[in-house]
Amino acid sequence: MATTYRAVKMYPLPAGAATSTCPKCQKEVLIQHSYHNNRSYLTDVVLDSMQNKVTARNLFHKCPPGTVQPPLPFTPKLNAAAILNLFTTAAVHLKYPKIRLQTASGQPVVVYRAGARSMYNGQVQVTDGGHFGCGKYFGRIDLEGNFHGTREVTPELVSLLTQLSEDPAGVAARYGKLTGNCCFCGLKLSDKRSTDVGYGPICADHYGLAWG
Repeated sequence: MATTYRAVKMYPLPAGAATSTCPKCQKEVLIQHSYHNNRSYLTDVVLDSMQNKVTARNLFHKCPPGTVQPPLPFTPKLNAAAILNLFTTAAVHLKYPKIRLQTASGQPVVVYRAGARSMYNGQVQVTDGGHFGCGKYFGRIDLEGNFHGTREVTPELVSLLTQLSEDPAGVAARYGKLTGNCCFCGLKLSDKRSTDVGYGPICADHYGLAWG
């Protein structure tokens, strides 16, 4: 007879199984990947109580009754126009412009403008740059500057987005000087003038920024 367990109580985990912490109840649970719609979900598992083998992994994770979801970090209103102006300028030269950054702790952050096929057309999307269904989605900045964050948002991410909205060129330059790569194209900065500025002349022209 099959018995239902929480993934956190299960050992040994099946080979290749990936785990994650539920942002609501803080329990460690399995990640179930659906190839039908290319998305990943937190899931509980069904084990065979006699052989300790997984017999089904298609159940959605359910938090214990009474679990209260922690509040999101406070997000001030952002200057969306400053960020959107970069993408508007770059769209003349590039089909899919994006900005690569990282938080103080090293968390990758990728910012881009949603296209016409998105329900948030024209709004700024914020992710970790991972492939769809596998990476982290931090949220979006609407045209009024309101940041609609997910449970993946941290205070240092909010700080980074605030800095980007207030001083896009300065944030871009700091990323290039810190990592040695251009935040716009992702390529290594090999020219001394580019490393001094923080991004290259071609990207500066594409995004309408001063260089040299």
